[in-house]
Amino acid sequence: MAPVVGKALGRPYRVVVLGHTQRGGRPTMRDRLVASEGGAMAVEALAAGRTGVMIGRQGGRSVEVPLREVVANAHPPVNAELLRLAQQLSG
Repeated sequence: MAPVVGKALGRPYRVVVLGHTQRGGRPTMRDRLVASEGGAMAVEALAAGRTGVMIGRQGGRSVEVPLREVVANAHPPVNAELLRLAQQLSG
């Protein structure tokens, strides 16, 4: 599925095992299920032409959240060092 997503985006892409990257260790079964569910929802949204959304967790379920809503409910400013780290990790 990754080549289809890459072609649809028209941009370079890479497949990353998020559990390993985020946790720095072996993913649990729950990690795998949550990541798989979120990834599937993201691909479904992209395939349906829905952009400007993120996949998050709410009430124990994966949900699609409009980015406008995310920005409107933003928390206090992010630590600049953490922001730089996130930018470096995102390529």
